[in-house]
Amino acid sequence: MLSIPHMRPDGAADTTHLAIYLRSQNCYNENDILNDVTKFSQIRREAVLVQEASDMGQQTILRYVAHLRTLIPRLAISDSDLKTSFGWHDGFATVKKESRTSLHFDLAACLWNLGAFETVKGSRVDRSTDEGIRAASRHFQQAAGYFDYLADHVTSHFSTPSQLPCLSTDCLHMVKQLLLAQAQLCFYEKAVRDKKKDSMKSSIIAKLALQTSLFYGAASVASRGGNLPTILDLSWFAICDFQAKCFIGAAEYWQALAAKELALQKGNGYGEEVARYNRAEQHIRSAIEFGRKCSVATSLTAVADSLLSVIISTRTTAMHDLSTVYMEGIPSDSSLVEIAPVAMVKPSSLPDMSVLVTEQEALFRYVLPRPIIDANRHFYEEVNALYSQAHTSSSNATNLGKSTLSSVGLPSSLVVVKPESPMPEILWSNIAKTQAMGGLDRLRMLLDDVKAVAKRALNSMTTIDETLDREVRQDDAFHARYPPYQGALSSTLNQDIRQNLQKLREAFANAQKNDETLTATLFAPTTINQLAKLSSTREQLHAMFPTSTAAVLGSVDLLDLGEDHGQMKMSPIAKQLEDALHLLAGVFETRDKHVAAIQALTQVDLLPAIQQALTINGQNTSIASIHSNYLTQARQAMTQVEASVTQQDTMLQQILQLNDQFVQSKINDPVAKARNAVIQSLEESVNLFFQVHSQISSGQTFYSNLQSKITTLQQSADDLAYTQQWQRQEYEQTLMDIAAKQSQDQLDRELALKMSQQASFHGAPAMTAAAVASPTPAVVDIYGNVPAITTSAPAPITAAPAPTPAPAPAPVMPMNSHGIVLGTPVAYPPAAATPAVPSYYGGLSAVPHPPSASATSTPTVTSPYTGYNANAYLVPSPTPAAAAAPAPAPAPAYAPMAAPAYAPMAAPAPAPAPVAAVHNHGAAVVTPDLQLKVDRLCEMGFARDAVINALKSSNGDEELALTMLLSAAAGGDAPPAAAGAPAPAATSAPPPKPPKSGGFFTWGKK
Repeated sequence: MLSIPHMRPDGAADTTHLAIYLRSQNCYNENDILNDVTKFSQIRREAVLVQEASDMGQQTILRYVAHLRTLIPRLAISDSDLKTSFGWHDGFATVKKESRTSLHFDLAACLWNLGAFETVKGSRVDRSTDEGIRAASRHFQQAAGYFDYLADHVTSHFSTPSQLPCLSTDCLHMVKQLLLAQAQLCFYEKAVRDKKKDSMKSSIIAKLALQTSLFYGAASVASRGGNLPTILDLSWFAICDFQAKCFIGAAEYWQALAAKELALQKGNGYGEEVARYNRAEQHIRSAIEFGRKCSVATSLTAVADSLLSVIISTRTTAMHDLSTVYMEGIPSDSSLVEIAPVAMVKPSSLPDMSVLVTEQEALFRYVLPRPIIDANRHFYEEVNALYSQAHTSSSNATNLGKSTLSSVGLPSSLVVVKPESPMPEILWSNIAKTQAMGGLDRLRMLLDDVKAVAKRALNSMTTIDETLDREVRQDDAFHARYPPYQGALSSTLNQDIRQNLQKLREAFANAQKNDETLTATLFAPTTINQLAKLSSTREQLHAMFPTSTAAVLGSVDLLDLGEDHGQMKMSPIAKQLEDALHLLAGVFETRDKHVAAIQALTQVDLLPAIQQALTINGQNTSIASIHSNYLTQARQAMTQVEASVTQQDTMLQQILQLNDQFVQSKINDPVAKARNAVIQSLEESVNLFFQVHSQISSGQTFYSNLQSKITTLQQSADDLAYTQQWQRQEYEQTLMDIAAKQSQDQLDRELALKMSQQASFHGAPAMTAAAVASPTPAVVDIYGNVPAITTSAPAPITAAPAPTPAPAPAPVMPMNSHGIVLGTPVAYPPAAATPAVPSYYGGLSAVPHPPSASATSTPTVTSPYTGYNANAYLVPSPTPAAAAAPAPAPAPAYAPMAAPAYAPMAAPAPAPAPVAAVHNHGAAVVTPDLQLKVDRLCEMGFARDAVINALKSSNGDEELALTMLLSAAAGGDAPPAAAGAPAPAATSAPPPKPPKSGGFFTWGKK
């Protein structure tokens, strides 16, 4: 798959001009401006530094884009006023660059990079599975969405067309069509896979293939528009046009199979199959001829040849059956019904960026055009005036009504005369709440939990003390063992921790006193008796209220022996009074809602609505309509408030008249007095419960916060102990390393002296001990006291050629079975042959070359994954073991067929491990396992190249290599190589790699 190169920034933008402009408006807080500009600069700096495709990098760019999309329409600033220059290099022609004082230009570059990185991610997806195919298609559709949005909604705001070719209309259209083609191709791959499982119709595959061809054709046409031919390499056009032609042939091939299936069902129409094959042959031959003319890689034309052979062979069979079995003619080409393309893809919309910039992180929220700022100020002034008037009027009316009712004892005086429900509803609601909270038993359990948490906190503080004490003991012992050690004392470093711990202990002690007081209150007999009442049911509580005069006075009126003797009834006057109070309460509630609605309008955030109106697309709606809608709501609410005040005055007059009659009816009623006493007792019990529960909850909160602080201190203590231990271990390790180095140096000197003595038998002068002596540091004692280093003068040795620094060894990168470094683009210059790589019809995909410093951009090839199923799309690829043998003819694409049987090959004998690799520039590169030997011999004064050649000749034998070097230094001939050692051959380029297995439609350029 092709990937699009990203744009690179040209220097850093100086956003201080943005702060200067905002300060010049004289309507924003200067501190807010400086803070937001600083954050904005940091966010942009992080976004433009993203040069690799990754989820984290794209999130960084999206965050900056989200800020730009909210800032641009609200800033309403011209390029000449901003004076902040944003510079970018072109994505294809990297030598071209442009700078503009336009936020839209910066937004365009970021959107381009988002789309480019999506194409890279899509090309790296493993499409050997259905999920991989769907993921790749999503990436390409999202990339197409970025470029589509860039063309439709961003570049149109440029004051003049951009000078960068990649931001031209032709280029953006080409890139979008190319990405839609690759996304559609993913659906084609899925359909071919399903066809092999007999779960997809050939006619559907033909429609998908034709639409893929149309997308590629549109990209090919666009690549030749404007100045793109001078910027893009011919490979871009060649690839797109070649794909368009091949997919037309593939569509006709699959339609031929569909015609055969339909003919078998109907019993006629067999000739259409042959006619479709003829069309397919024409298009494939045209594609092959075009590919060879434009120097398309031979792997592409080879796989196209395999498809052509399938078409020809299948057509031959079909023609034989047509003339001998079905006895039908071949319809003319003009009579064939054209295939209807089906597009399964479209540019995706931009991701939701609201989650990237929260309400608190939004920058420049206060920035708006001056006319809108003035309109907002007038709106808030008017709404606040309405709210002030409504709130004052409502509060005065409500307070007047409540004070009037309270002065006559309403509404509480009505409760005691209700025969069916003597207990106030609010009182029962509070009692039910205490029962739901667990009552007395629950309070005791909560208190036990508080005590348990307190105990854990005490244990944690003890643990901190033990940790600090243990670390102090270890640190003191270490300082005593190593007096030169200069590390800070743990007893000094832990002072802050101990001081904070002491403060927590004092707070803990005070909390323990409160716990003792609370325990005494909860277990007091008076408290137990009061709280026990709250566990009663509603019926049991009702039984506590007297229902008759006899129950209160303990006597019976013998003159009144009716059925309702002594029973309390609610008088009609009391019922009327209760109804009137309910109506008045409804007036209060409705009026409060109207006032709250006006208050909400005073705090309404107009920015979301204005930001939606000031879209980046330029489709601005009227800001005045937003203000007028809210003002209409506020005025309507104010009218309702005024009407309720007038209604309240009338209702209060009626309530006072009814209350006078009610008071006269309940004078000297003993039942009402008794009920009041019961209500008062229950209210005291409820208040006691909530008071104790509140104190316990406070204790839980306190100990939770205390434990959190203790945990923090525990972590600090552990960190201190770990850091001190690590520093002490590092100090001891340093002493051990110095001692080991001295021992190794001594062994090396003895070995060199021994080898020098042996070399004397070959005619070379023996080296003295002084000649191999090296700087000898004095022995380091266990306390780290290192005396000054003394160096003995080395004896002169025959000077070898001055060692030349060898080039750094090339990094060993993981490679796939096709010889392509995984995840790394392999650049091929336009004039060089591009190796063939498998494609989405039989193997790996292709991605474009990264742009070079030249004025043209050439597609590149990347291998996004390993283990790709080469037979996934009917085109098997040779295995790595068979790569050295002559490659078998590629299997035909687009038709199910048996896998070719390959004869088993003998495994090649393992090659001996090379002593030194040869760099692609001809310089010797030492393998890591011989690096130590090379370094030791170079330290003796020999040239690095001579050392490497000697080690190669001696097959890595260090002693024999030293003997050869000494003989060469003495003027003698080097001894012959050891038995079995490879002869030191002249440095040459490595043998050519076997050709990579090719798949259909893999891109490259010869």
